[in-house]
Amino acid sequence: MKIDIEQIRSNYLTKFRVYIKLHSNFDQDTIEDILQDTWIKIYNGAEKFNTRYKISTWLYSILRNTITDYYRRYERSKDFKSCYELEESISNEIILSDEREFIRNFINQLDIIKREVCYLYYYDGFKCREIATILKIPCGTVKYKLSEIRKQLRKEYQNEIT
Repeated sequence: MKIDIEQIRSNYLTKFRVYIKLHSNFDQDTIEDILQDTWIKIYNGAEKFNTRYKISTWLYSILRNTITDYYRRYERSKDFKSCYELEESISNEIILSDEREFIRNFINQLDIIKREVCYLYYYDGFKCREIATILKIPCGTVKYKLSEIRKQLRKEYQNEIT
């Protein structure tokens, strides 16, 4: 299968930028470096792409591995963003409604694995098995994490409105 790298780049550039911002505490220059390295890896690996899988699963796996490489190289002493830092980095967004703000705060307080599962499932529309491939965890674990997230959200929302 011939992969159109420019088409992929135009479709995924913004999504990748958001994904990096949500999952790291890198400055803008480092984010651009990660994107560039990701595109190089995609370009170099295009011939190896297995058409049995969705292209988006393959792309996000490359992106996630590139982010991990940068953490290993440059950010060994730092962890993923705290909820406070995440809110600060997105401060230029449009003011959200109360429900959206509640959900945003809820997602930010999740541990990193649950946050990634939530983001990939609800924001990017990946299926459970695709998320499992990206995160390198069993599909059953993804389903369990989604179930836990929904239960926890229901409980906290009920507490919020009462």
